[in-house]
Amino acid sequence: MMRPIIFSGTTEGRQMSERLSAAGIDHIVCVATEYGELVMQRTPHADIRQGRLDAEGMKKLFSAEASSVFDATHPYAAEVSENIREACGSTHKGYVRILRAEPGPEMIEGNRIFADAASCAKALKDTAGNILLTTGSRDIAVYAADPGVRSRLFARIIPSEESIRFCSAADISGRQVIAMQGPFSCEMNKALIMQYGIKLLVTKASGTEGGFQEKISAARECGIPVFIIGKPVEEQGMTASEALEVFFEIKPVTQVDLIGTGPGRESLMTEEAREAVRKADIIFGAERMIASYPGKEAYPYYFARDMIPVLEERRPERIAVLFSGDTGFCSGAAKTGPELAAWFEESGSAYVIRQHPGISSFAYLAAVTGEPYTNAGLCSMHGRTGDEKNEKEVIRAIREHGRTYLLLSGEEDVKRLGSLLTENGLGECMVVLGYKLAGPEERIELLRPEECLYVSEKGLYTALVLNEDPAEPAEPAVKEEPAAEDMHAAEDTPAAEDTPAAEEIQAAEADEVPGERFLMPVIADDEFMRAKVPMTKENIRHLSIIKLGLKEGSVLYDIGSGTGTIACEAAMQSGGLKVYAIEMRKAACDLIEKNADKFGLANIEVVNGRAPEAFGGLEAPTHAFIGGSSGELKDILDILAEAPQGVRVVINAVSLETMAEIKNIPADYGVTDLSIEQISVNRSRELGNYHLMTAENPVLIAAFTLGGKE
Repeated sequence: MMRPIIFSGTTEGRQMSERLSAAGIDHIVCVATEYGELVMQRTPHADIRQGRLDAEGMKKLFSAEASSVFDATHPYAAEVSENIREACGSTHKGYVRILRAEPGPEMIEGNRIFADAASCAKALKDTAGNILLTTGSRDIAVYAADPGVRSRLFARIIPSEESIRFCSAADISGRQVIAMQGPFSCEMNKALIMQYGIKLLVTKASGTEGGFQEKISAARECGIPVFIIGKPVEEQGMTASEALEVFFEIKPVTQVDLIGTGPGRESLMTEEAREAVRKADIIFGAERMIASYPGKEAYPYYFARDMIPVLEERRPERIAVLFSGDTGFCSGAAKTGPELAAWFEESGSAYVIRQHPGISSFAYLAAVTGEPYTNAGLCSMHGRTGDEKNEKEVIRAIREHGRTYLLLSGEEDVKRLGSLLTENGLGECMVVLGYKLAGPEERIELLRPEECLYVSEKGLYTALVLNEDPAEPAEPAVKEEPAAEDMHAAEDTPAAEDTPAAEEIQAAEADEVPGERFLMPVIADDEFMRAKVPMTKENIRHLSIIKLGLKEGSVLYDIGSGTGTIACEAAMQSGGLKVYAIEMRKAACDLIEKNADKFGLANIEVVNGRAPEAFGGLEAPTHAFIGGSSGELKDILDILAEAPQGVRVVINAVSLETMAEIKNIPADYGVTDLSIEQISVNRSRELGNYHLMTAENPVLIAAFTLGGKE
């Protein structure tokens, strides 16, 4: 059976085989060594054959089994490639040379270039100090021929028996042999340089997949010279992806890695994240992030709209988008990923998007201070200067938590935090301020709020606010996620950090699933500002909200909101709720806003208008409370019944006319979970030396679910 044959010896050959297998295409893979066979992926479609072939052996194989031949051997295996070309010519088989990405000129500049191992070995005689040889084992004897050079050689080779034999034959053994499997990060290369006291590094210009740029970067950071063995000849061919598309109609799959880089030190990135950056053809990110990768094709973009023109022109196979901190909290990854996915879908391109989490400033500061962020408030002021809604959420979190972690943009945010604490009666709190975390200038300070006003040093800050007397919330507050544009804005300024959202931590501890935790009301009547606007009284209000069955993420319409007691009572339970307080009287709307400000509620939106006309343009509700319908009850229910997911409705009625309308609701709308209760509350009042019970108007509470559309 005639099949395509891949001569593998590089990452490109292995990847080409894996993609042919994934497409169900049978093929032969030829590898020279046992180690080469070991790293290949075994599948029913890949016939892996190990052993070196000479020109005659290749001719026999090609004549009997080859439909075409793909040469993915190492760029320096010139003799092998020449044999493959000769055998293809003799057997009239198509030959394709698979090329690998070459290092850019900026990686070559400033280093000594040699044509071959012999000329490099001769130059090494005139050097001093230990030498890290990363050119493989086959030429080891050339470098070790001179005793003076041999005594200083440390050879990094693949861990195969053949490689060890070459080293032994050249009298290189013991600690001079570093048998390790790559790829090697810049950090790993630096560690080896420091461990063995290396003063000079020898490498081949082996391209991106060969880890060339990581070697150069490590050497530059350690201040040692590099000797580079240049490629013997310039080659013509195509990349593995091009060959797969041209010969097998396998379209390239673009891999997008969204990477959390942590607080800013590469060593704190996960190994998986570093590997993704190493393999990327192009990287995107803020300038301070991409500056750490001088050998990469990099663009200072963090908006998808800026990346897309580059992707259209360059068509890279792998891209890495760098975000500070963690990708799961206040990160531009939340918007960039879906926007890039939409572009790939629209352009008909195959793609894979993966997120790589990073260490957040929260986690780092918690580790440094020993103050865990379990049950702590987690907020961000980063990139949100002047956002009053966000500032209310921050103050609320600080009031309700003994520990609150805050992401800050810079010294101006530190000053603003100090002002907010003093202005809101939280002057007794202490602020643990982290400056340039994980960097050489890292500093941790303990400040009072008024001392924050005098912080002037520019740089990146993260804060931990300690409150010895937190208020007891009805339920742990959940911070509202910032808008997507705010997340992107944060990436534009230094140090947007990320960590798991507060609701996920709280739900995990309670063994609950976010979105399923029911909420309970707690506010008393005398805590509200009322004036002459009607209000739903405490007992009725609490029971009505219980009947609503609000959950995390609910959207509540408070229709006929009055003083906003229902709206405030509901919004107080969680920042994850969205409450629309709909009220036709302007004076009442002003009062709702005052009450919302009093309780620091940023998740209430006051809508001045008559229901149901006022619903236009609002987010679809999941719940609705009707405290006053002004004779429009049927029209209101007609609109609510259109909500696709169904709406839980609670109605309060005191008039016989409204009660009569409620009586007909089940027949008109086919509701479920119907309950109707009439509540009569008697309150005590003093009369001289006596206490008399005074009845309030009885209130009918109807609760039901309007079914959603299929």
